[in-house]
Amino acid sequence: MKELIEGFIGYLQGQRGCSKHTIRAYRKDLERFSEYVKAKADDIDFIDIRGFEAEELKRGVNKS
Repeated sequence: MKELIEGFIGYLQGQRGCSKHTIRAYRKDLERFSEYVKAKADDIDFIDIRGFEAEELKRGVNKS
């Protein structure tokens, strides 16, 4: 999963030209999601994503 996260971060930096703040926010969210699912990317489904979103909302994280 770490390789996928780093690939996406590289895309955001190189192709999209995102700010360092945006990059940091994406990295933080993706690392938390990775910890939440504790699985390979191939094993993640819609229910995992919705569950993570629900947990984040319970923690008070803004929907956006």
